[in-house]
Amino acid sequence: MARLALMLVIVVGIIAMATAEETEHRHNSHGRSVFFIRRRPPPPPRPMSARAVCTPQHCYNARGKKDIHLPIEGRLHAKDGSATLLMQEDGNLALYCKGGKWYWQTKTNGKKIPKGAKFQPDGNLVLVDDKGKIAWASGSSGKGGVELTLQNDNNLVIYNKDNKAIWATNTAEKCTGNCPATGGVYCYNAMGTVNSHLKNGAILWAADKSTYLQMQTDGNLVLRCHKGHKVIWQIKKRAQNKRGARFQTNGDLALYDDKDKVYWRSKSDGKGGVTIMLKNDNDLVILDNKDDIIWHTKTTNKCK
Repeated sequence: MARLALMLVIVVGIIAMATAEETEHRHNSHGRSVFFIRRRPPPPPRPMSARAVCTPQHCYNARGKKDIHLPIEGRLHAKDGSATLLMQEDGNLALYCKGGKWYWQTKTNGKKIPKGAKFQPDGNLVLVDDKGKIAWASGSSGKGGVELTLQNDNNLVIYNKDNKAIWATNTAEKCTGNCPATGGVYCYNAMGTVNSHLKNGAILWAADKSTYLQMQTDGNLVLRCHKGHKVIWQIKKRAQNKRGARFQTNGDLALYDDKDKVYWRSKSDGKGGVTIMLKNDNDLVILDNKDDIIWHTKTTNKCK
């Protein structure tokens, strides 16, 4: 019995180490061995620097106590190298994909920003010109922001001390060429470098959930109101299509049959389209990298 109990202790110990759980060995009132497995507490949140400092991926404002500047030509990088934030000499603060194409900017080029981007103790990220006036601001003051970071998903985010995002550029997956399987708001073609697909059965939602675009398994692409599921736009074509809707590098949204022949397209090629978005006003749009509309379904307020 003693040998059996010892073997049981060893086996349970190995299991506990493999599953990151703690094991406690006790005896019950009859003298038999009883094992209690307790889950370890979750790991603490990532540490926030107590200093005002910028590292390759983050800027910290000393936990809300000091200004920290990303100087002219200063950079933040996503840890995986997919994106870079650059404080430019021309006064613009911009995000770039690895290949060098920009996908977000403050549109302050031509302004003199002598000290670069300033991350303030109040959690606001600002650009201050040579006259002391704010040329651009994130609008995140008073929300406890303590960390500015560029994430691997291409999003620039300000976090508070509880690791809650209080502001972001909302540019997740801009450099990856991604369409959601379901529940997403955007489709991207990696700034015109990768074809992305809205697969059969996949749904693209407006942010307010008022409207959704679905790539149907019968080959039809349909835009509907969420309430009542009323159809407000469709291509009115069906075909054998295993790959879904393709958002191409040339900015065209196209549907191909199984013989690789186009049976519908948006005819938006050559205009620099990089984002497909379903707006809260019910309009499906293709945007260039300046967020200008180059194509749309003309369905504004059809669900109102």
